Amino acid sequence: MSLAWITDIHLNFLKVESHQKYYESILANGFDALLISGDIAEAPSLINILNEMADQIKKPIYFIVGNHDYYRGSNENMNGRLRKYLPKNANIKLITQEELDLIAAKMNRCPRKCIGYKTPSELFIQQHKNDCRTWS
Repeated sequence: MSLAWITDIHLNFLKVESHQKYYESILANGFDALLISGDIAEAPSLINILNEMADQIKKPIYFIVGNHDYYRGSNENMNGRLRKYLPKNANIKLITQEELDLIAAKMNRCPRKCIGYKTPSELFIQQHKNDCRTWS
């Protein structure tokens, strides 16, 4: 089996009309399956680009997501939430551990759409209970 490996391709930065040319350049290498290691596209466009790539390549594609593929939207969202408590110009050296713990507790009690409007605390407790059942 012959494999082709590409990484950090960030296809969302390529003009859509250039995607076909990119896929053709990959196919010109002749392979049985394609491996992609991380940073295929920014999170919001990842699924569309993977579907497009599968339609064009027509060979098995194996991939692992990178930080841009998976986290971009959630990182920006979390940074916005954090800025309510810690403005960008805040001097972190002046903030006590007790204050940081309080901020973390408040943030972990805030429901999130991405986890079915549960709070991170609820999800953590639920997972911990599941883990305990698994091991007992």
